[in-house]
Amino acid sequence: MIPAKIRSHPLAFFMSLAFVPLVALGADGDSAADAMSNSPAEPATTQGPRREASEEIEVVGEKGDIKQILLQPQAIGIVTRQEMRRSDGLFLEESLNLVPGVRMESRSLSGGQRITIRGYGNATNFNGTGYKAYLNGIPITDAEGITILDDVDFSTLEKVEVIKGPSSSLYGAGIGGVVKMYTVRPQPRTTRFIQEVDGGSLSLFRTNTRIEHATDNAAVVVNYGHQHSDGYRVHNQSRKDYALLTADYEASAKQSLSTYAAFNHSFDQLAGQLTEQQFLNRDQAFEQPYIDNNAHVAIDSIRFGIAHRYEFHPSVSNVTSVYGSGYQLDQPFAFGRTDNMALNYGGRTEFNLRFGGESL
Repeated sequence: MIPAKIRSHPLAFFMSLAFVPLVALGADGDSAADAMSNSPAEPATTQGPRREASEEIEVVGEKGDIKQILLQPQAIGIVTRQEMRRSDGLFLEESLNLVPGVRMESRSLSGGQRITIRGYGNATNFNGTGYKAYLNGIPITDAEGITILDDVDFSTLEKVEVIKGPSSSLYGAGIGGVVKMYTVRPQPRTTRFIQEVDGGSLSLFRTNTRIEHATDNAAVVVNYGHQHSDGYRVHNQSRKDYALLTADYEASAKQSLSTYAAFNHSFDQLAGQLTEQQFLNRDQAFEQPYIDNNAHVAIDSIRFGIAHRYEFHPSVSNVTSVYGSGYQLDQPFAFGRTDNMALNYGGRTEFNLRFGGESL
């Protein structure tokens, strides 16, 4: 006899499913052994005394509903602001790399970020391909499928959602997945002035000056951030300036309006590649053509968006948004230069249907 305790635990659901057949199999095996021991062909003396298991085995599980699993087939990873603030909160890879199946790397101190989701995105050494990225509902990925995160202020993020796999097709042609980022929102009935200062090695210096104001049905956030570092290599300086404005207004329990506007300036120097040995020895090495051509990535960008949510019925709601963005990219490298300007605008409408308490 094996005593078992059943306790709810979300991480051990499959363990309970695997254990029950094993217990049943063991019982069948014992019955088969008894039948064989009682047969004439097998002497009774070969059957030793049976011992009762004295070890206590604990089985944990969670009551689930197959219908819920079928209606929600998405693999989603979430990073909260609390998790991001466990480190300095300035570099998203320190938190995002804790999500299973997701890997984020940077070409420089805080530039050229590449995110791979379940292996998709390895086609380039820097910047992102194979996934879609959104900031407060505004697309960051351009029409060519390239995602540049140099000008995104990670220190003002409230939450990051990563939708992995084919379910991300709801947001466009991103076979790897979707990365959705949301900026901070103040608590209701609060007014705060916040001054944040971070410093560290490699001349890292970061400031955030923020004003937050919220009532029962409205909220406004204004933030200016500045970041500077000399980097960990020769010709590896990084400078960032961010300006952010968000506003939310809830007209009623069924209707709300949200706006987002931001201006960002990003500048990161490039020193070329390192060999494995140079990296392991922490050599201050560089490629001379990068230095001669003053290689760097400079981006000036603007983003603006407005979203309207309306609930027609507890089972039917809609979110419609319009947005625009633009950037100026200047990137001289070892033997060339990229100078590009892009303006993007668009709209999106999304209907949310609920059946029997489930959302589709």
